[in-house]
Amino acid sequence: MKYEPQFNQAKFAELLLYVAERSEEDIRFGATKLNKIMYFSDFLAYGMWGESITGATYRRLPRGPVPSELLSTQEQLIGAGRAILKETQYFNRIQQRLVAVKETDRSLFNGAELALVDQVI
Repeated sequence: MKYEPQFNQAKFAELLLYVAERSEEDIRFGATKLNKIMYFSDFLAYGMWGESITGATYRRLPRGPVPSELLSTQEQLIGAGRAILKETQYFNRIQQRLVAVKETDRSLFNGAELALVDQVI
């Protein structure tokens, strides 16, 4: 039987904000690191509990897996005033950082899910 994850838009959006909040002081945090944190959080959760945290689908790209729902969700968060996309110089590249403007709704997650994400970060 093939696993068909149920995408949870609200959890995905809140997890993006949570990771951005927790990574605020990390100078290496940018789009690539955000994508990898989301990927490893979802896939480790699937391996441990039989289902991912967000149900997102991931595409293979040269710098690693990317959630297919990422750009549209980021745009919604930015449009709602809950996040901004900040460009910073990191070595010789422009780094795109998601910055949470409003606090994350952590009530959508159980303690084990947040603990797993914290370990991945």
